[in-house]
Amino acid sequence: MAAQLKQEGEAPLHINLGPALKALIFCLVFLMCLILVLVVDYKIVSRLKEQEVEIQQMIQSRQLKIEEIKHSVELSKEDADRETADGVQVFTALKESVERSQAELMDTIKEKQRKTEEQAEGFIEELEQEVFELRKRSAKVQQQLLKSENHFLLQNPLSLGTALPVKDWTEVNVCPPSYEGTVRRALNQLLVGSELKRVQQYAVNVTLDPDTAHPNLILSDDKKTST
Repeated sequence: MAAQLKQEGEAPLHINLGPALKALIFCLVFLMCLILVLVVDYKIVSRLKEQEVEIQQMIQSRQLKIEEIKHSVELSKEDADRETADGVQVFTALKESVERSQAELMDTIKEKQRKTEEQAEGFIEELEQEVFELRKRSAKVQQQLLKSENHFLLQNPLSLGTALPVKDWTEVNVCPPSYEGTVRRALNQLLVGSELKRVQQYAVNVTLDPDTAHPNLILSDDKKTST
């Protein structure tokens, strides 16, 4: 641009200016061009600096977000580990409760069956004894009949021994035990026990106030429980 102005300055003008005035105009134009270049450069530099600051702020905010996410992951892992440990503990206790309840259920069923078998064995033993006595009596009666058929007069009939059994067995029955609801009750006890254990984790030590307690409640001596 300066070269162009210089070349134009050397061109013939309609107004004859002195060399000093031409040089001054040239310097002013050159200075204006220089100022313009500096202003433009300054604006570009300022804009670049603003962009750099903005970029650094974006970088910093994203680094902070990375740290925040990492911290969240760490907290989540801690919660997961804690819940896993609690879950293992709860389900271990539940498994033990299930096994214990199962054993108790089997014992209950076996005990009912044992009592039924004992009752049946008692009836059978008594009936077999009566059958034995009846067969003995039958043998004696047959002997008496045999003598009658041979036309022997029985001056002193053969004593038939003890009296016949008189127990009425028509109403005697072995009633199988009812197992209905046994499994359901065992399951309810298991669930209630597990729920109570879970609630007991959050239990607190309280003392009941007899002045504010419901009048129908009977407080224990230590004021800890009521009925």
